[in-house]
Amino acid sequence: MSKRRQSDRRAAMRGLPDWARQNRVMFSTDLAKMIADGFGPRGDAEDAFDALIGLLGMIEVIDGRRLERPSGQIVGESLEGWILGQAA
Repeated sequence: MSKRRQSDRRAAMRGLPDWARQNRVMFSTDLAKMIADGFGPRGDAEDAFDALIGLLGMIEVIDGRRLERPSGQIVGESLEGWILGQAA
């Protein structure tokens, strides 16, 4: 899977409508179209893909379905680039 390929982004988002329904998250019509299309063919489309994945992780943290940070002892530079809600 490469987030740089539209077809891979589209495949990665295939289950997202079900996730949204189960978690009471609503997408605008425009965003739903972008998700279904894999955010389009543009070279910078992976940025929108990354932003949405980050936002969904934050929603899961706020709703209590995911930890905001990894559990356990984190030492040194293990947190470099950490994003709220990212899976360990």
